[in-house]
Amino acid sequence: MLLDTAHADDFLYKYQLLMVYLNDGEIPNGKEGFAAIRPEIYECLDELEESMLEVVGSEFLSNLREAAFGEFVYLKKHKEGYVFKHIETGCYYQTLTLTTPLDEMLDEFIVVNTAIVPFRGSFVCDGLITSSNVALGKGLMKEVSEGYHQAKKDGSLRRIT
Repeated sequence: MLLDTAHADDFLYKYQLLMVYLNDGEIPNGKEGFAAIRPEIYECLDELEESMLEVVGSEFLSNLREAAFGEFVYLKKHKEGYVFKHIETGCYYQTLTLTTPLDEMLDEFIVVNTAIVPFRGSFVCDGLITSSNVALGKGLMKEVSEGYHQAKKDGSLRRIT
């Protein structure tokens, strides 16, 4: 479940511009470099709004303010998107990805660090996924799956529109 290419390219361009700005004008070194700088985006949104508003636009910065960042449990791919549970808030998200299907990159029911951002009517995983190499046991897998089904049933699942 990929975001269409034009929108994915737009997201990545703006996201990378912010990271280059935060890295003193230098392009971060590889995926790990971008992932290391990513927390600064969410810590420095006021500064970014002052400095980068005209470059990336108010809508993109507003989307970042609404993003969920941190540790998630990646559950699995469903027919309408990839499902995550934000550990800090307990909120479940159904997302698209930008360039690579998650089921090609990740095992199910593992803990990952990422950001989920509302963008162009969807929630997207920002693609900078780092794993803590923690997999859930059967009991927690069942609990998280049941939580997902409950969120879907009661309408609290944050999903693609």
